[in-house]
Amino acid sequence: MSLRRVSGLLVATLTTTAAMWGVAATTASAGLPSFDVSISNTHVGSFQVGQPGTFTIGLQFLSPNVSTGSDTFTITDVLPTGLTYASDTGSAAGFTCSAAGQTVTCTGQPNFSSSKTSLSFTVTVNVANAAVPSVQNPASFTEADESDTNPDNNSQVDTIAVLAAASPSPTPTPTPTPTKTVTPVPTATVKAIGANRLPFTGARGLEWLLAGGVLVLMIGAALTRLSRRREH
Repeated sequence: MSLRRVSGLLVATLTTTAAMWGVAATTASAGLPSFDVSISNTHVGSFQVGQPGTFTIGLQFLSPNVSTGSDTFTITDVLPTGLTYASDTGSAAGFTCSAAGQTVTCTGQPNFSSSKTSLSFTVTVNVANAAVPSVQNPASFTEADESDTNPDNNSQVDTIAVLAAASPSPTPTPTPTPTKTVTPVPTATVKAIGANRLPFTGARGLEWLLAGGVLVLMIGAALTRLSRRREH
């Protein structure tokens, strides 16, 4: 075989190999793009028994590749003992949420682009005594196509201080209104004294005075009659 023929075969072999690698590379690049999305799970202040508490759950797109709404994200928030689901604003961020027991699940296909690289929504909970003095709320997300390249930032635990229920304010004791004492006005009474039951009116002292006068007159009249009998 001549040197020229050997050289031709070598070039043809290299060209075929390069073409095969090119097809393989094209096939790989035609698959789903990889990306990195992280989750945040935060709250503000302390929770208090008897008052609603609110978590803010957010997703942030960290890679240059974008999601056009074809990637399904599932966020799972497992509420600790003492907290129960009340409501959410997931629909505002393109998610549909539901609760089963202590587990809140939100599913959506958000669009991430150069102008929108993050989203957030809230989950509101009822707070009971079992949550005192603190609880930990873990939230995580998964992506249906498993295209996320960094699973380390796909979950976050939020620790919340929980205060006991506020003591009710004591009801002030009303100040009693002083009662006015009304002095009764003496009323005239009629009483009968003696055989003829002569009526007398006035206070008790006047009654006794009049009774005494009548008695004196009666005694005087009796003495006069007695004296006249002796003269005869």
